[in-house]
Order: sequence, then C-alpha cells, then structure tokens
Amino acid sequence: MKKDIIIGDIHLDMKHGDINFLKYQILFFNNLTEYISKNKTNISKIIFLGDIFTNNKIIDVSVLAYALKLFEDLSIFNIPIIMINGNHVIYHKNSYDVDSVNLVFKNRSNLNLKMFKNYLIMDNSVFFNWKNTKEEYVEMFEEIDTKNIEYVYGHFDLYGFLHTQYSENKDETSLRKTDIKKYFPKLKKIISGHYHIPQEDDDVLYPGIPYQLSWAETDLNLGFTILEDNIFTLKENNFKIFEKIHIQTIQDIKNYKYVDQDYNRYFKLIYDNRDMEKDIQKFKDKLTEKNNTVTTINNFDFVIDVKSDDSEINNDNLQLEESKSSNTGRSMNMEKVLNDYIFNRLNISDSEKEIFNVIFMELFQEVKVELSQNFELWGHKWIKLNLLVI
Repeated sequence: MKKDIIIGDIHLDMKHGDINFLKYQILFFNNLTEYISKNKTNISKIIFLGDIFTNNKIIDVSVLAYALKLFEDLSIFNIPIIMINGNHVIYHKNSYDVDSVNLVFKNRSNLNLKMFKNYLIMDNSVFFNWKNTKEEYVEMFEEIDTKNIEYVYGHFDLYGFLHTQYSENKDETSLRKTDIKKYFPKLKKIISGHYHIPQEDDDVLYPGIPYQLSWAETDLNLGFTILEDNIFTLKENNFKIFEKIHIQTIQDIKNYKYVDQDYNRYFKLIYDNRDMEKDIQKFKDKLTEKNNTVTTINNFDFVIDVKSDDSEINNDNLQLEESKSSNTGRSMNMEKVLNDYIFNRLNISDSEKEIFNVIFMELFQEVKVELSQNFELWGHKWIKLNLLVI
C-alpha cells in the first residue's frame, strides 16, 4: 500500500525571516527529506496543506532561496508535490488572482509541483485552495464529480474546531464538516491545514503545524503525518525552539540535559521556591552563555484570582481576523482592546493591573499569529489560570 505524506502549515518566513528560526525549521525538513529518501518507492504523494509563507506581501530573500532549494530537493524523488494555497499566501482581500506560491514557484521546470486555481482531483482525493466564504466552497462541491472521492484536503476554517488551545471557531457563517460530508458519499476523512493545533474527530483531521512557531506549541506533539492503508500516523518532530522548564528542586537543574543545536532557543524557567533564586540565576547564566534567550518566572510574587463579568464582553466586537485575505474588511488595534479590558474591566487592584498588563501583553505578542476569532473563550481560560506558569 502506497503512503501519502501530509505536512501542515510551514510558514517559512515566520519571525520576519529570522535566520535563527529558519535554521530550526530546516532541521525538520532535513528529517522529512531523509524519510522520503528511504521510503520513496512506497510514497504516492507529498501534500502541503497551505500557508507556505506567512507574509503575503514581502518574502525575505534568504527564505525565498531556501524555499526554492527545499522544493528542488523534494522534486528529485519524482513524487507529486501538491501545494494547497492557504489564506496567508493570498494578496488581495476579495480576489485570488495573486498569491505568493504561484509567484515564487510557477513555471519552474525543475520543480515537481502540482498547483491549481480552485481544486485538483487525483485518484480518490480532491484538494481545495483557500476560499473566503462557505458559499464559494459549496459552489465548487456542486460542479465536480464527488462520487469516488474518499479524502477531501483543504485549508478550511471549519466551525467547532480549535484555532488555538484557547479559542474555538464559533462563527455561524463558517463552513461545517456536514457541508462537506453531504457532497461526498464515500468520504473517509477531511484533512485540513489552517489550524495549528493538532485535533481529530471521526470525520476531520487537523494534523497541525510541523514545528513550534510560538510558546503556544510547547506542549504539543508536532511533526508530519503519514496516511497508509486508511490509517493516519504522526512522525514526530523532536526539535524544539521554545521550552519551559519547571524547577521544583535543585535536582531538576542537575538532571536537565542540554543539547547543543544549530539554532538558539527560548527558555522559560518557572519556579516556586524563593530560596532557589541564586541557583536559578546560575542556570540562566549557563543557558544565556550559549546565546539562548531566557526568562525567569517566579510563582511566589504574583498569584491573582481574576473575576470578570461575562455580560460585559461583546464577542461580536472582539473578533480577530487571522487572514488578511478575509472579505469582511474589519481591522482593529487588539493591543488597545486588551489594554482597555485589563484596566477598565478587571476587578483587581491598580498595582496588579500594571503587572497583569505587562505579562499579558508579552504573552499576547508571542501567540498573536495564532489568535483568531472568539477572544471571549481564549481570554476567560487564560485569566482563570496563574498567568505566570502559562
């Protein structure tokens, strides 16, 4: 039985094309290429689920060079590489005529890429590019022969699934899995990019991103997915760039095994015992000596129980757009909205608000890429936690 290789959103120009971050990403692709090389006779397709790039206007030259090399290396195996367009590669808000994937990769004879305008049918699978509205998807479903399709791939913003660990898509106008299922009588699975959190039910699989893009992925199992004989298997990526270390005793420091990598990492050292501050500082110094970025977080100076009035939150006015290609035309300064919420709506002291604001804004910047709709659910879950151990 032939295998399909499925890779979620890769966002090659994450962190504005930061070279250190690209070095981290390259290690994943080296492992991917090695796996394909060893199994090439058994692989039918290599599928990228969208968002090859993040910025739909500017691509860093070093990222562009690596993107071309990556797909040149993958093309050597002569296995079809299917490129689904995600929302982040589309330039215009209400048009799909210009996208960064086609601009970068089109008409390159040395690349074995399968690119398409709306959809592509191959064997028992169909692949859909990103569309802004449910109605556009339904129009495509109605025009194709769906009776033999078992797998539907796309970059779907499906209702009821998680944008992040803390926010769920509750937009009633979103495409639902039932909207897809009714057109595909032999459907076995819907496989989609777009959401970075791995999640699955009987009908839908979001494999998630292949590597960490922010602190939000520190506790997730990431990698690429293998589809073989109707079974999906995760090939885990063990490289991490974000790492939280919870330190309860000095033994936790002594037992920590540092592994040198080609890239520098981001650490959070989280501890409860005030008496350990000198040991924590020494540990931090050792990590920073290797050019890592290290933050220390103590849990004894800041613990609050925040009470909020649910009735004050108007979710309709706190929706975020993940994609600049959305056709709603909405935009807002979310930092201003959050700042207003913290200082005017939280029932805590002014001094606590100051501390809360500094820490919350730092966390917000770290996960800003993953923020989308439904701030209410996201905010309430975070506020109920001890913020410094997130």
